[in-house]
Amino acid sequence: MVEKNKEYYYENRLSNTKPNSHLYDDRLCDYVEHLLCKERVIEAKFYILSLKNIDLRSIRLGFKVAVASFDNDLVRRYNELLISSGCPRVEIVWFNLQYYIKMLDLSKSLEASEFILANRPKDIYVQTVFQACLVFSEYDFLKTLVKSGFYSRLNPSDPALKKLKEILHKTLLKKLGALHNAKLYGG
Repeated sequence: MVEKNKEYYYENRLSNTKPNSHLYDDRLCDYVEHLLCKERVIEAKFYILSLKNIDLRSIRLGFKVAVASFDNDLVRRYNELLISSGCPRVEIVWFNLQYYIKMLDLSKSLEASEFILANRPKDIYVQTVFQACLVFSEYDFLKTLVKSGFYSRLNPSDPALKKLKEILHKTLLKKLGALHNAKLYGG
């Protein structure tokens, strides 16, 4: 019931605002954020593309919509807009990391993660690097997080800790197997 009221709240607020009002784009962005939270990506994409005034908030939101809709051309467009708007480099790389995770691009995700952690990141950026670690199940992400000292900022859930243990266990077994083979074959 409360959720339905929230739905109508954003719709009514937008529909009661005249398109030539200075509040229209701001309310449209609020509505697009709400649609993204509800995973209504197609609608969010329609509305974000109808924005008249493009500011940093709408660019960030547009990038999120582009990633959620797997639209490579739109990602490229909003990436260029982020760069031209003077957005900090670490934030641009963070947005790109979200895209690389969604596209399952391991090497670019690791490269972006290393860059982010080397530039005094915000907690939300560190959480995204941690998300990459869990998605790819790669020891290199975890190693980068721990070496950078940002692992202590995280408060992983029990399932996330279980996944981390699996990553460490898998890596340990690989290393022990390689060591064993090296000793067996005189390497």
